[in-house]
Amino acid sequence: MSSSTLRFDVLIAGGGLVGSSLACALASTGLDIALVERVPVQAQQAPHYDERSSALSLASAVSLARLGVWPALAEAARPIRHIHVSERGKLGVVRLHAADHELAAFGYTLPNRVLGRALQARVQSLDNVHLFNPAEVQAPLRRADGVTLRLSAADGEHTVMARLLVVADGAESPLRAALGIPVRRYDYEQTALVFNATPRQDTAGWAHERFTGCGALAVLPLERRVAVVWTVPNTAVPALLAQPPAALAAAASAAFGQRLGGFTQIGRLARWPLQGLHAERLVDERVVLTGNAAHAVHPIAAQGFNLSLFEAMRLAEVMRQQPGDPGAAALVRRYAALTAPRRAAVTRFTHWLPRLFERAPGTLGHLRSLGMLGLDLAPAAKRAFARPAIGLPEHLPA
Repeated sequence: MSSSTLRFDVLIAGGGLVGSSLACALASTGLDIALVERVPVQAQQAPHYDERSSALSLASAVSLARLGVWPALAEAARPIRHIHVSERGKLGVVRLHAADHELAAFGYTLPNRVLGRALQARVQSLDNVHLFNPAEVQAPLRRADGVTLRLSAADGEHTVMARLLVVADGAESPLRAALGIPVRRYDYEQTALVFNATPRQDTAGWAHERFTGCGALAVLPLERRVAVVWTVPNTAVPALLAQPPAALAAAASAAFGQRLGGFTQIGRLARWPLQGLHAERLVDERVVLTGNAAHAVHPIAAQGFNLSLFEAMRLAEVMRQQPGDPGAAALVRRYAALTAPRRAAVTRFTHWLPRLFERAPGTLGHLRSLGMLGLDLAPAAKRAFARPAIGLPEHLPA
């Protein structure tokens, strides 16, 4: 067993999509980066019908291009050229077209397998990023000049010293708990049913957000199929899961309406109880929290990973502008100030939009429908409504 001390400028605990993206972003600073992931990296996987996908905003696509991974993603990425927002039983709709904003696409839908593989390859190509996998860090102890941790890796136990610790180890983060950072939780009393489906008609680049009165149903374009995220009350889950696949496809088609001709096939379901989670402190002495360890938001509008990637790019930008100690108090405070407005906007948007479309008295429902109809007819308002889908902050080129 080794008792050596390993020293890094930045240690990222958590090597999933968020942690790997951050490692790639920080590599350009020239700092010495450690990326620690507990779960063994999977071998090359073949495409399959049921694989999970992510929706990337245009800003995220631009960021991934800057990180050097977009060439490995472009072929598998399905562009979102149009967005259709509707409410079940109401006439009002909002239709957004990327061409109206002089864009080729609002964003892209991409299999997580492809994104993870591209980030993994990029991480392994970077000389100043050191990947420890499988490995785990524990027992953080903060000092004035850094954070000391215990690293359990394949070659034994090590003491690790990092000038900045980035916690990206998930919503139930053991490191966040060890650091004594409390969280606020909000139970939406809903479950997200996530599955792939085959529609009768081609999506033609359309993404749909359908509000059903008791939850939203999002349909995103994939190659010859769609990704579906259907949020339903927790009380409705047992009855839905008890149905055979054909009946469940019919139920999803009925909730979605007959756009795309309904679903002829659905794949294996994954289900996720929906909770909002927000750490009370997203930065602390020589510590930054990101990803689900910092904030878990409602999946409506697919903003979770996009927000975390935005934060990764901002942290790297601040480190380039303020070279020296990456854990300095002034640096982490500046990072927190620069990311707070976007984080607050995404949190408010994803929390209140589902509440707005929950079942309500008839008059309010009709007012919503009229409001959506008016929005659909107002180009300036539609441009403002489209900005969360595009996600481009001022410092990123369109």
